[in-house]
Amino acid sequence: MPPNKKLLALVVSLLLLTLLLAACAAPPPLQPSPPVVVPPPAVPQLPREARQPTVPPICSPTCLSSWKLLVERLQTKLTGAEPPASPASEPPTR
Repeated sequence: MPPNKKLLALVVSLLLLTLLLAACAAPPPLQPSPPVVVPPPAVPQLPREARQPTVPPICSPTCLSSWKLLVERLQTKLTGAEPPASPASEPPTR
C-alpha cells in the first residue's frame, strides 16, 4: 500500500474515532417533562327549563308499559289495511 493511502486511512480513522468520542461525551438531551394531568372537562348542568320534571309518585312502571302497548296498537291501526268502506247509498237495482 502506498504511503498516501495509509496516511489517508489513518486520517479517516482518527476523524471517525474523534466524532464517535465527541458524540458519546456530549451530555444527553434534555428529558421531556412528565405530562401534565388535565382534569376532564366538566359538563354543565341543563337550564331549569330544559330539565325533565320529576316523575310523580302516582306513576308506576306498569303505566309506562301500558302506554307503550297502546301506542304500538294505534300505530298498527294507522299502518294496517283498512276494511273496505261501505257505499254511501245502495247500489241501484233493476
